[in-house]
Amino acid sequence: MWYGNWFGNWLGDGDTQYGNQDSEMIKGIIYILENDAAVIAIVGEKEREGGTGDYKIYPVVAPSTEKAPYVVIRQTGGVRLGKGQCGRTVEFTTASVATSYDTVSDLDDAIIDALETAGAGIYNGVTMSSISAINLSADDFNLEHKVYLKLSTYQVNIQ
Repeated sequence: MWYGNWFGNWLGDGDTQYGNQDSEMIKGIIYILENDAAVIAIVGEKEREGGTGDYKIYPVVAPSTEKAPYVVIRQTGGVRLGKGQCGRTVEFTTASVATSYDTVSDLDDAIIDALETAGAGIYNGVTMSSISAINLSADDFNLEHKVYLKLSTYQVNIQ
């Protein structure tokens, strides 16, 4: 696996505490994906008694108990565009995780479509002027968890 320790951390095996590293930009991306019919049809709701309306889309790392399919989103870089409130360009990666290659491919395609068609707007309080894919669909398989993984990287301009 060329992802090294990244793969385990995406799946909840690492020491990363996903709640502590969430960012406003990630909340905006999660909002877009949670409001996309194709994405939520694949991932479904988090498994909790009585259902929650929360979908299996996580910032930074998924809980180790989560069952595939699900999505993890991580901020992977960023550049401030000047001083003060001028905005920034941020890179983030989505990890699609599923037990079949067809499902992980469908999920990755649905995410790409959702993000590239979102357009400029305010998503969960975050003003985004554009989202564009910069590196799509690196594939992997984890023998221990018996899941496929597709990583796609994007760039978003935040105001």
